[in-house]
Amino acid sequence: SINSIKPLAQEGFEYKQRITPLYKDKPPVKNCNRPESVSDAPGHYLLAPGHYGCYLAHKNGILENIDKSSDAILLAECDCTLQLPPKEFSEKVYEAHDLCLKYDLAYVSFGIRALDPDTDQPHDNVESNFYITDKLVGAHCILIPQNKYEFFKQKFETCPWEAADLWYNLFTSEYKKGIFSEPYALWHEGVSAIDQKFIGCPSSPK
Repeated sequence: SINSIKPLAQEGFEYKQRITPLYKDKPPVKNCNRPESVSDAPGHYLLAPGHYGCYLAHKNGILENIDKSSDAILLAECDCTLQLPPKEFSEKVYEAHDLCLKYDLAYVSFGIRALDPDTDQPHDNVESNFYITDKLVGAHCILIPQNKYEFFKQKFETCPWEAADLWYNLFTSEYKKGIFSEPYALWHEGVSAIDQKFIGCPSSPK
């Protein structure tokens, strides 16, 4: 993501690179939302070392960058690749920020608009290219507005850990989330540190 995200600094963004070492030990059962699912290896709905490492990266990346002088936090995981040139993507970031405030959203995702496979969660089309929903799939590139900083801080300090995307769905349920009709950020194909297998680049559903 460094090559993809860093050029946003030329569009007025403050770029803060945070390198999180891979978590390789069995995750802690204590303070886990699903302690019975903790495992030292990935599997169906198991919580493996990669899940805990990803959760910590999100938690620490957000808590360490909560700054009331910033308008929002744009969090991008290490495999995030933007699908627009920096200037065009920055315009989408500003649009996402305005929509967060307009609809009082917890955050906006720039990823794929996929329905939850377990709940068939609907997405409400509120703008020509924008949807709001209770749940999103994936959290590799999200925008959190300043007016939700304290909300996220309280949640990270009081809620148990979980796989990052599930954590957002479970513990920020007081607010809806937003997503564009097409993805403006995807993950790069490669071997996933979470799943320990090759993951291809996704495509957005129609």
